[in-house]
Amino acid sequence: MVRKRQIKIGNFLILIILFLLPFSVLYSEIIINSYVDNNTLKRGESFTYIISIEGKNEKLNFSPESLKFPSIKGLKVLNRYSSSSHSYSFINGKTSSSEILKISYVLVYLGDRKKIIIPKINLKVNKKLYQTNEVEVYFENSGKIGTGKRQEDYFIDTAVSKVEVYEFEPLFLNYTLYIKPTIRVSNINLMEKEDFNNFFVHSIYDIFKQRPENIISSLRKINGVNYREVPIYKYEVAPSKTGKLKLPSISLQGIISRPDNFFNDDFFSFGRDSFVPKRVIIISQPKTINVKPLPPLKKGKSFSGIVSDNLKLSSKPSKIKAKTGEGITYTITLDGKVFKDFLKPPTIIRKKYFEIYEPEIKTKGNKTIFKYLIIPKISGNLELPKVSFTYFDIKKNKYITLENKPQKIAVEKGEESLYFPAENGNLIKIRSRDIYFLKPIRKLKASFKPVFYQTWFWLIIFLSVSLFFIKLLFVYKERRIQKDKRLRRKIVASKMAKKWRKEAKKSKEKEFFAFAYNFLFEYLINKFGIDNPAITVEQLIKIIEKETEPTLSEDIKNIFNMIERAKFSPDEKADREELIYKIGLLIDRIERG
Repeated sequence: MVRKRQIKIGNFLILIILFLLPFSVLYSEIIINSYVDNNTLKRGESFTYIISIEGKNEKLNFSPESLKFPSIKGLKVLNRYSSSSHSYSFINGKTSSSEILKISYVLVYLGDRKKIIIPKINLKVNKKLYQTNEVEVYFENSGKIGTGKRQEDYFIDTAVSKVEVYEFEPLFLNYTLYIKPTIRVSNINLMEKEDFNNFFVHSIYDIFKQRPENIISSLRKINGVNYREVPIYKYEVAPSKTGKLKLPSISLQGIISRPDNFFNDDFFSFGRDSFVPKRVIIISQPKTINVKPLPPLKKGKSFSGIVSDNLKLSSKPSKIKAKTGEGITYTITLDGKVFKDFLKPPTIIRKKYFEIYEPEIKTKGNKTIFKYLIIPKISGNLELPKVSFTYFDIKKNKYITLENKPQKIAVEKGEESLYFPAENGNLIKIRSRDIYFLKPIRKLKASFKPVFYQTWFWLIIFLSVSLFFIKLLFVYKERRIQKDKRLRRKIVASKMAKKWRKEAKKSKEKEFFAFAYNFLFEYLINKFGIDNPAITVEQLIKIIEKETEPTLSEDIKNIFNMIERAKFSPDEKADREELIYKIGLLIDRIERG
């Protein structure tokens, strides 16, 4: 009896479990969450905003491409990617599954607020409408940049030679990157550069068009803080309109690595340098200039378009005695700083006694030289044409007209052409030697010899063929080098090895240790064919240790440590000479293999 009752109770419990099991499996929900990987950053540092969509016991039906990120002033989206994962579990008799979809946005904030809020975002999952939660992000060192007063770790300074100019007056515009010496920078590239609207522009220096060895770098103290000064762009510009004009802004993107040592001290870092890389965007300091209008020009005056000061005009003929029909070079020199886009040849008063051709224009320093070809048509003592040039003088605040001094030349009758006055006052040109006698045919036959009988003909053929095969050899060698990337980099390293001592002695004392560090680092990544220039010194040494003997990698590590110590050495000159010698020995040893 008891046994039957137990069986009935067991069967009843099994029925209950079987009845409840489908409900435990079928229970489902959608969970939406949003967050950032770091909510306290420095201005310009990148961070990741993540939207997590979790479906419990439910398959997700959602397209990440349909998601629209909100527009926030100053916030830029650098990248977007998505990932998904699945999981299954059986807990307390319940079976559950979970599908998680994550949409990640790599963002950077370039505004000046201390806090931004990423608002709620609407998204439709499985035909139902959901919202993310608001996310707050805080920024240190917000506000205007480039002053150096808050001791930023890095910034771009926009410098102009003048803040108040006249229309068309040239000025110099420089963009310079400042970085604290304890910070490393790599993979710097231009992210955005505004157009030079309302400006005429000449490029003087562009860091992205320079070879690595030609990049300029120096140390500078700003408000008591040391910075590495790296020029990015240098321009000569001239405003094309009046009023307050905003100068273009630039944005650089790169990897900034800060030291991760406790107190940034050798004792706490145990002899190692550890750096934490972070992708950042650095924008230039905004700056405006005031452009004043030029005063009205008097009627009948011809303005050259040049705005400058203290210009001088001079003229000189190539000779003061000539013949009719003979060319004379008439050189006009404009001495002073001018913006070449506006430069036009001076106004020359044309006379009927001269043929005058368009000038050849050359520049030499601050001098602009106009060379006119003039041909006298008649004989006698003739006065050369006058030249005038009108510009606006910024110091005298008025238009100045320059004229050359009168000059005379003595012209005799030539054999080639004669000029006679016509009834209307113009000159008629007559050639005096229009008929020339031909040589007798018998003389031509006597001196004729086929070209293939000439020695010089076969000499030219031989040299041409030889040069052709030499060229083929060079082309073959060049293509082989181009195909073999590692070989090409080894050739670059060998060229650097020959230049080390010469370049080291030319380097300025204040810049020497940074130069030595960069030179040795670049030489090693080229010599050992390392494609990633953003690796650290520690990673570089590990790669070298695998390919060479351990003593070589140890010597390289000691030299890099010596460079770091030498920066703070009281006897920099002694450290410099010893360092030049040791790096030279190391390079010679590597080159010998």
